[in-house]
Amino acid sequence: MVQSLAVRAQEFLRPTDALGAWTGTSLGVVLQGSGPAAASAVASRLAFHMNQHLAQETPGYQVAVYAASGRGFNASVLPEAALESLDDCC
Repeated sequence: MVQSLAVRAQEFLRPTDALGAWTGTSLGVVLQGSGPAAASAVASRLAFHMNQHLAQETPGYQVAVYAASGRGFNASVLPEAALESLDDCC
C-alpha cells in the first residue's frame, strides 16, 4: 500500500522535491525551497489526493499528512539531514 501511495504522491510533486521511505509505513517529502505556507498547501493537497486514492483502492484507510518547515536555528542543515533520513522507495 505504501508503494502505491508513493507512486501516486509523485504525481503531485515537483521534480526538485524528494520523496522517500521514512519508516516502514511512512513516507517523507523534502520540498526544496518551500516555506511554511507552501509546505502546508502541499500537505493539504497530498492528503486530499492520497485519501481519494485510498478510498478507491483500500476503503477504510486514511492518510494523514503533516508539514514542518526548515526555518530557524537548523535551517542550513535540515534539508540535507532530511534527505539523508529518507530511503529510496520510488
